[in-house]
Amino acid sequence: MITLIAILSIGVFICALHLFGVVRVASGVLVTAQDAVTVLRDNSLDDRAREKEIQHAALKLLGAFISILIRSILTFIASLVPIWLSSLAGFVKIEDVFRYLSRWDVVVIATVLIVAGYVIWIRIRSSSKMVFQMNYSVLDRMLHHIAFSTPAIQLTAADIEKSVFGSVYKMVVVEKPIFITSLPRAGTTLMLEALHRFPSLAAHTYRDMPFVMAPILWSRFSSTFHKRVEPRERAHGDGMRFSYDSPEAFEEILWRAFWPEKYTDTSIALWSADDVKDEALSFFIEHMKKIIALRRPGRMSNARYISKNNTNIARLDVIGQMFSEAKILVPVRNPFEQAASLLRQHRNFLEMHKNETFIRRYMADLGHYEFGDLHRPITFFGIDELLSNRNPLELDYWLAYWIATFEHVLERRNKIIPISYEAICADGWRGLTDICTQLEIPEEGMLDTVATIFKAPSLPRVDRTEFDHKLRARAENLHEALIAS
Repeated sequence: MITLIAILSIGVFICALHLFGVVRVASGVLVTAQDAVTVLRDNSLDDRAREKEIQHAALKLLGAFISILIRSILTFIASLVPIWLSSLAGFVKIEDVFRYLSRWDVVVIATVLIVAGYVIWIRIRSSSKMVFQMNYSVLDRMLHHIAFSTPAIQLTAADIEKSVFGSVYKMVVVEKPIFITSLPRAGTTLMLEALHRFPSLAAHTYRDMPFVMAPILWSRFSSTFHKRVEPRERAHGDGMRFSYDSPEAFEEILWRAFWPEKYTDTSIALWSADDVKDEALSFFIEHMKKIIALRRPGRMSNARYISKNNTNIARLDVIGQMFSEAKILVPVRNPFEQAASLLRQHRNFLEMHKNETFIRRYMADLGHYEFGDLHRPITFFGIDELLSNRNPLELDYWLAYWIATFEHVLERRNKIIPISYEAICADGWRGLTDICTQLEIPEEGMLDTVATIFKAPSLPRVDRTEFDHKLRARAENLHEALIAS
């Protein structure tokens, strides 16, 4: 009976540990401490401002310490309840249970059970929502919080990487980078998954998280504890599967670090050709070199950087100005099917953001503002009128957003390479051959293998009559013009 009551007490302790948020507050302490270190290294602050920030951090740490102390006391008291109730019922004596729990072997086993139980409980609770995050453990989350607590952390890591591993990528030549972009749900992920398989192209992968700006440094550090997992379906529920070695869209982290003024709580502004920043351009070129050196170490002189970033649809002008030889591939999908898919994903992520706060934090840190609570439309010309009195939970909103996006794209058709999503899915080999020709990608015997990734498009799932008739006509004409170009 004593053993049973002791196990019950340990179980209550584990539940109370989470209920009172002890680990969550402790994680916040690490983030606050890291922020304080960043402030000390921030040369843009004068002594007075630095002192003010440090005092603020000290107060937060003191408050967190008191909070942890109170929460820990409450957790301990909760774990005593089963022992006390059992004693009142006459099942055991309190001192016998304490004596049992004080044994060294029981202490060791209890510690293991508490740690393992908490981690398992977190994973079970979040397993259905954490697929796209590669099942982040508690430690993974804490590291993520530190890495994304402020852009200065990522930039500092990049500076360290340059000092230590600069010679690794010094000889890399950056030429004709490839940017895949479109409104979400147009096949950009599919295109990246296909093209990164060609030996001459290098992209970010999930292994670059969380120190995306220092991929070589993080790769050297994390290589000793690399995880191996089977490919699994991503959170979008669209059949796309991924693993740690799959390419992913992490480039937005760089854009946000150098152009924070473009982001508000409700929208994302357009970039113009005049928005080029010399410091950002130098950083981007160096970053591209790092990705090439890390992914294609045997092809320093003839490999090319490739990225997928849906928000780059707002940067067609500045990308062309920064990289005159860049190739910008824009998949174009049937507007009605895409609008319906956008609505489904918006609802999907609204549910995720409501049920799992870390998913919301994760997506925000990566700059994925497409859906859910984080949705921030890009301010294309005429978008205010198009979206006026429209709700993101309705089809017409997303069709209107599609129109605003691709009218912007059509005006810049000389800067892009449009590709029909339906056409390449229907005939992968032909479509991929055309893409390789236009993007100047050497086939190197990979064409037949890569083409098998594309599958015939699904049958239409939405009735066009569900859309506003004026929007419908405008979208149909725009789609035809895009495909014809």
